Parts: sequence; structure tokens; C-alpha cells
Amino acid sequence: MEFETTLNELKGCYDGLQKQLIHRDMHYGNILFSNCEFSGYIDFDLSQKNARIFDICYFLIGCLIDHEKNEEKVEKWYHIVSKFIEGYQMINPLTKLEKDSICCLMRSIELLFVAYFISKDDEMLAKGSANLYYFVKNNEERIQIAVYS
Repeated sequence: MEFETTLNELKGCYDGLQKQLIHRDMHYGNILFSNCEFSGYIDFDLSQKNARIFDICYFLIGCLIDHEKNEEKVEKWYHIVSKFIEGYQMINPLTKLEKDSICCLMRSIELLFVAYFISKDDEMLAKGSANLYYFVKNNEERIQIAVYS
């Protein structure tokens, strides 16, 4: 039932989100740096036109994998969220709807992973994704504070 709530929330905001070409596999291994500065991305196999905040949400939730139960690492993660959004907005400002939809998209991404891992009979990874889903759901207020700070 609560998964349906997330899907309905996504349905309610998705059409209003700005769309662009997105990477869809944003993690440190696919980011290039030159002289300690971001210089580009690699591995565009999964690219598609979709909500531009998808990559932001995918990257940020990915930074939390295996750390959602470690209070010290969670505190650092909130700081990463804040600084990542701040840096992104210096180049490409987010709309209020995009900022308000970040938690919904993070939860939706984790639901996709739960379904995928269940289809692959990987109960451990499915549970890990479910844990991240619940982490976001239970900490939305704090995440939103980091997004807006």
C-alpha cells in the first residue's frame, strides 16, 4: 500500500518535472575529473530523455548504499546532499517542484531496484533497496532541509 502511495505521488509530479537527456547510471565510476574538477561523464548505455533530477537522485541515494544505519556516515550524507544540490544549482537552477520531488524520485528509484532484484531472485539486494526506500521515507524532512539549505 505505501509503495502505491509513492507511485501515485510520482504520477502526480512527473509531468511537471523538466525533462532532458539523462545518464541513468550516475555513480563515481562514471564521472570524469581533471585537476580535481568535474570534466564529464562516461558510459551512456542507459541514457534516455527523462526527468532531469533522476541523475541527481540516483547519484545521491547511491552514495548512501550500505551506510543508512551508520549515524556518522548519514550525517556526512546530508552534507553531501546539501553541497551537491548547491553546486548543481550554480550551473542549472532547480525548480521548486524539482526540489520538492527529490525524495519521491529517490523512493521510486529504490522501488525499481527492489522489483529488479526480486526478479533476479536476489533477496539480499532487494532488502537493501527496501531499506534505502524506508530510510528516505522516514527521513524526508531532514533530506528536504539539506536540499533547501
